[in-house]
Parts: sequence; structure tokens; C-alpha cells
Amino acid sequence: MAKASELISTKESNDFNLPRISAALERLIGTNVVRLTDHKFMSELRQRLEEESRIQLERRINARALREVERERLLIIEGKTDEIPEELADDPIFVVNKIANKEIQKERSKLKTNRERNAERLKAQGSKWERERQKYVEEEQQRVEMIKERRKEQHELEERYKAEDAERGMELLRIDNEDWRECEQDLKRFLEEERAKMKERSLRVPTPFTSDKLDILNIVRARKKFREAEQRIVQQLEEGAKQKTEAKDAKLGKELAEKTAVIQKHVQDIVQAETGDGLFDQSINKEMAKEMYEREREERQRRKYLDDASDVSTESEIYEQGSTISESKQRHAAELDEEMDYDVERGYLISKAQFEQLRYHDEKILQLQKASDMRQLYQLAEEIIIGERVEDEVVEEELEEEEEQPVIEEQEEEEAFDNNF
Repeated sequence: MAKASELISTKESNDFNLPRISAALERLIGTNVVRLTDHKFMSELRQRLEEESRIQLERRINARALREVERERLLIIEGKTDEIPEELADDPIFVVNKIANKEIQKERSKLKTNRERNAERLKAQGSKWERERQKYVEEEQQRVEMIKERRKEQHELEERYKAEDAERGMELLRIDNEDWRECEQDLKRFLEEERAKMKERSLRVPTPFTSDKLDILNIVRARKKFREAEQRIVQQLEEGAKQKTEAKDAKLGKELAEKTAVIQKHVQDIVQAETGDGLFDQSINKEMAKEMYEREREERQRRKYLDDASDVSTESEIYEQGSTISESKQRHAAELDEEMDYDVERGYLISKAQFEQLRYHDEKILQLQKASDMRQLYQLAEEIIIGERVEDEVVEEELEEEEEQPVIEEQEEEEAFDNNF
């Protein structure tokens, strides 16, 4: 390239020297410059090169085809394939094999082996089983749909029967009668009207009770007589209980005094018989005092047992057994308490507090159970049905004023009536 640049530079500066240039080009290219410029030579050279490449390619293709035929021949001989290529169709070995294969196939088409017959039989049986399975699946789906439809129809029938029964019951309750009160047909409307009346009554100014004087006096006398009878009954009950307890204490004291006197007399007789002069020894006095003290202590315990026990039979049995029954009962009660505590700790039983926590009482039911009069029942019914409760403080004050006013007037009328008589 450096030389070419030098030549170009010399050409620009000096005249062209063609022989020198051609010699330089021949050294660079390696051929004759004149032949490179000859078109005929170049075309022949191109044709010759193409022919050589084509011949070489054909030679390679033929060699590859021969190798492929040999490979197929070896595969057929080894029994790895049954396809015979066209190049080996005329080979005597393959011709014999071809004829034999045709005969074998012809015989096989006539006579099937047991394996093939079993395979076809299993294939037919499998298709039959598949058809039966599809049929069973469809029948099962239809059965499920039918069951769902029946359940739906049964539910609709039950709902219809319920509605018909309810309507029939309401029709039985609807009694068209002139004496049938309007409030009994609609309880909610009745309660609302009663609430409105209570509000109106609370806003109304209280008026004094006016009636017949004789009726007022009769009412006052009846109330007074009832109060006196009630007080008399209560007083009689209290006096009877008091007399009963006093009689019981007096009887016990009398029996104790009698037995004590007998014991003292017996002791004195024994002492007089032994001493002869009626003098008591100090040791005898101590023993007697100790014995009397023990008897008094037993008597106190027996009285305590009589006051506390609730299931004694007779006084004679109590006097005979004494404090032994009380101690045995206390011991038995303590053992029972210990067993109960043990069972509660082990989880066999639950205590009363735990049982009360487990029980559920509705507040409305408890309020209804604790209601003391009809007014509270009406208020609870209104609260349950309507959902709210009327503030009845004003109503209660008004009712109290109305109750106080007739009582005062009754007392005044009674005094005036007594003065007149």
C-alpha cells in the first residue's frame, strides 16, 4: 500500500510510466495485469471454477448416498427396520424377504393370534364399560336433580301448609261480634291508645273524689276493719309463738329442777349413811360440785341443740341422748362438707355460684315473674311488644295523689259523721 501511494504521488508529480506500474501491480497481485483485464479469460476461469465445484459437490453427494444405502442395508439385515429402499429393491436377499413378508402378512390377515383377539375383545369391553359409565353418570345426575326438586317441592308444600294453618288460625280468631272489644283485636294499637290515655291523664288536673257520703263511710269502715283484723292476726301469731317458747323453757326448767333435787337428796342420804353426823368431807364436796357442773354443762348443750335442731322427734329422746346427737350430727355435717369440697375441687360437682352463672334467665321473664300488680304487667307487655316504655313517673305521682285525696276526704267525712251521731 505504501508503494501504491508512492506511485500515485509520482503520477501526480510526473508523467505515467506504465511498464513500471504494471510490474508493481503484478508483484502485488501475483498475476498478469493484462490477463485480469481480459474478459474472455476471466469468463473461462469462472466457468472452470464452477465446474470443479459442481463435480466436487456431486462426488460428495454420491458418497453420502452410498453411505446411507449401506446404513439402511445394515439396519434391514439386523432386523431393526422393515422398509426396503428403492436402491436395494433388486437385491436378491431383499427380494426373498419381500416375498416372504407378503406371504406372512397374507396368512396373518386370515388367521389372527390370541393376543390380537384378546386385544380386540378388551377394546370392545372397554368401550362398553365406558358407555355404561357415561350412562350411570347421567342417571346419577338425573337422580340428584330429581331429589333436589323433590326437596324443594316438599319445602314449598310445608311453607304453604304453614301459611294456610296460620291463616286458618287467624280466621278462627277473627270473631265478628258486636260485643268483641276493639282493643282485643289489635293488642299493639290497644297499648298505644292506653299510653296516650295515660299521658292525657297525667296532664289532667286532679279533681276531688265526689260520691255518696254513705258509700265513703262504708269504704272507710271496711278499710279500718281490715287493718284491725290484720293487726290482730299478727299479734295473735306473735303471742302464740312466744307462749310456746316460754312453755317449753318452763317445762325443761321444771324437769331439770326435779332431777337435780332427786340427785341432791340421793347424795345427801349416801353421805349421812357413811358419816353418821351429816358432815361433808372436802373431797365429797368437790366431787359433787364437779358432777353438778358437768350436768349443768350438758343441760346447756341440750338446750342449744333444742334451739338449733329442726328434725328432733320427741323431748324424751332428746333428753336421753343429750349432746351426743348434736356432736354426731355436727361431725357428720363436717364430713359431708369435706366430701362436697373435695368433689368440687376434683370437678365432679359444681358449686352453687358456678351453677347460677351457668343458668340463663331472660330479663323479661324475670321481670314478669317479679311483677306484683297488673300495672307492671301492662308496662312489661308494652315494652316487649312495642319496644319502648312510657315514663310513668308523672302517672305514679298522680295516682298517689288520687289515692291520698280520697283517704283524707274519707277521714273527714267519718269524723263529721261521728260528730253528727
